[in-house]
Amino acid sequence: MASGLRCAAAAVAVVALAACSGIPSGGPARVVRRVHAEGEEPVEPGGGVRRLVPQNPRAGSSASDIVRDYLTAETNPDNDYAIARRYLVPAARWDAGARTVVYTGARRHAAADINGDRATVRVTVDAVGTISPAGEYRPRTTPVTLTFRLRDVPGSGWRLSDVPTGLLLSVRDVATSFARSTLYWTDQARRLVPDLVFLRRVDQPAADLVRALLLGPRGWLAPAVRSAIPRGTKLLDASAAGDGVVRLNFSREIRNAPQESLSALVAQVVWTLTEREDVQAVQLLAEEEPLAVPGRPGLRDHRRSDWTDFAPVPPTADRRLFFVRQGVANAFDDAGRLYESVASTPALTSLAVNRGGTWLAGVTRASAGARQSLILVDLTGREATRTAVSADSITAPTWEPGGTLVWAVQTTGEGQQIVTAPVGGGPLGVVPVPASLPLPVTSLRLSPDGARVAIVAGAGKNASLWVARVERPASGGRVLGDPRQVVPSVRGVTAAAFDGARQLLFATYDGKRPALHRVDLDGFALETPIASGLPARPVTALTVSAGVPEGVPADRVVSSGGRLYRRTPGAEWAPLRAGGGAAAFSG
Repeated sequence: MASGLRCAAAAVAVVALAACSGIPSGGPARVVRRVHAEGEEPVEPGGGVRRLVPQNPRAGSSASDIVRDYLTAETNPDNDYAIARRYLVPAARWDAGARTVVYTGARRHAAADINGDRATVRVTVDAVGTISPAGEYRPRTTPVTLTFRLRDVPGSGWRLSDVPTGLLLSVRDVATSFARSTLYWTDQARRLVPDLVFLRRVDQPAADLVRALLLGPRGWLAPAVRSAIPRGTKLLDASAAGDGVVRLNFSREIRNAPQESLSALVAQVVWTLTEREDVQAVQLLAEEEPLAVPGRPGLRDHRRSDWTDFAPVPPTADRRLFFVRQGVANAFDDAGRLYESVASTPALTSLAVNRGGTWLAGVTRASAGARQSLILVDLTGREATRTAVSADSITAPTWEPGGTLVWAVQTTGEGQQIVTAPVGGGPLGVVPVPASLPLPVTSLRLSPDGARVAIVAGAGKNASLWVARVERPASGGRVLGDPRQVVPSVRGVTAAAFDGARQLLFATYDGKRPALHRVDLDGFALETPIASGLPARPVTALTVSAGVPEGVPADRVVSSGGRLYRRTPGAEWAPLRAGGGAAAFSG
């Protein structure tokens, strides 16, 4: 399955790179494969399915052929799937915009059940996910069987009289109908939050991205984010204003945005559109007049670099790698210099440092079998170290983006609960562990934007990776909403970390060797990065540098067998000379 997902990601990249200058224009990618007569779809020697050219119904085709060719035609969205609709009887109704089932491997076609001028054909696939009408991908791992009913039409032959709504697409064919896109919303702190979606391919993809923003947050992430664009705002026109510059003219409703929200509004639009490689800047107007933005008067080219204050992964003030060695907190700077004993603490088992590098949260254990404590250490030395909570066991801590609140999961005789501890004193907060999660929860990591949390839940070989949204009710506090398994087919998860704003890096162990995987936050595009150089033991912790300058590759560090291993792009994992059993980049 991983190889198929990588192919899909590559296909999306190829289509994006092929876009023209000016207002981006798009069209379906055309693919070629040989036609097969009966039974399963043809499979290449390497396991891939050959890709067919959508074609009009052929004279004399059997009922099975019609179903097979119709499903091939579903990969061509031209003129509202005009070729696919030619396989339907005139009275048939088919909603191509309904839910899409995404599958891997070959379709399995049962023999046609023919009764006079009526026929039924059932097709079974190994589904890996679905795409909602709003473009939201959700993983699933159960086989799906679809039923197609046909009628023998005089003068035409077999035609489909009843078909399932939506599309049935292989992982590789998703890119022919959909463009992988990122919409940006804001959170309560006006930080941008990425939302990965699939949008239907259209002639003006830039305008389509803007219209998706104007609809506001939808789907799973909606309760955790908001839009700075006023409701009722319409896109009046989208045009090219120069090489790589898009000019957007909005209706007057956009002027209803409060002055304090205008910057977030512009950041939302600019970050969403410049996600495309063929868009470098955006001009914003309201009824042909430049949109007045505080501190940025007149008509101007807004570039992503102008709005980095809203970045979903904010710049990190402290780029040191902190790690525990023999219970003591140490650090490497980005030049490789070692700083020993950066904080005076009891014996540490894990640690996390906030993005500013000013506070360290650590878990301590005085002796084997003793209770653990979550401590907060002011690295500037202004405040005394304090113990926030003690319990039978406590997971490695994780910081919110603001750097003033730390999370951890504590286990007591009464079970597990998530606690939040503020710096500088104040009462603890409690976040209930969602009932849908398997227990125990062994790892909890907040996303760089703070809108999601990655969770490793379950024991041993049944441990799995989950993502929940972080909701902030008007009454205060935090709530974890609707946890979802990211990759239901993968078990034995031992550790996880956010790799940037839109992906997760996670480790598994099959009892013999560890494996490292990277996947989009919604579960699409699973890949298995290099694990060469790691010992044949479980990876117990992961950390990825965040907020590094543009063009600087992220560092990745894992803990395995009581040692730390580091990898930069293009290199194998190599042990760090200082050793250590737990590590964390700031943030």
